[in-house]
Amino acid sequence: MKKTFILGISMLLLASCAAPQQIIYREAEGRNIEPALNAVVTPLVADLQLISEQSVSELHTFDVTVTTAILNDIDNYKNIALLRTAKRYNADTLVGAIVNVDTNKEGKLEVMVTGYPARFVNFRSMKEDDMWISKYYQERGVQPKVQPTQTNKSNFANLLKKKR
Repeated sequence: MKKTFILGISMLLLASCAAPQQIIYREAEGRNIEPALNAVVTPLVADLQLISEQSVSELHTFDVTVTTAILNDIDNYKNIALLRTAKRYNADTLVGAIVNVDTNKEGKLEVMVTGYPARFVNFRSMKEDDMWISKYYQERGVQPKVQPTQTNKSNFANLLKKKR
């Protein structure tokens, strides 16, 4: 009886150790434009059309226990919450988005997203009438974000190394 009991416990321990651990992986990414090498790109502009005149709020609870190990992934969970909120309203973006991160009573991660869902409409090449846009950003010293392309992927990798 004693041997059977010990053997049963041993088998349970071995079975629990041998089972593969299931993980959940999610990733979010925005849209970007990657022009071909040596291409001349005419700046593209669009109008932003609000879907709702009232702000919307969405609470997203993730089945993740908040620990110090998870803190490096918080930005990804915020992006997922933004994506889910935009998808619910069939929006391209949320204007004036506010993202609050909290831990609920069970220790799970909660992300509250509030903003105005909007769509990009009326895409067009930049014309003389739209030049105020680039002047506006130049006056404020804002540089456009560079997307990784074939020519600058190594520079982008170096930037990532510097941030860490």
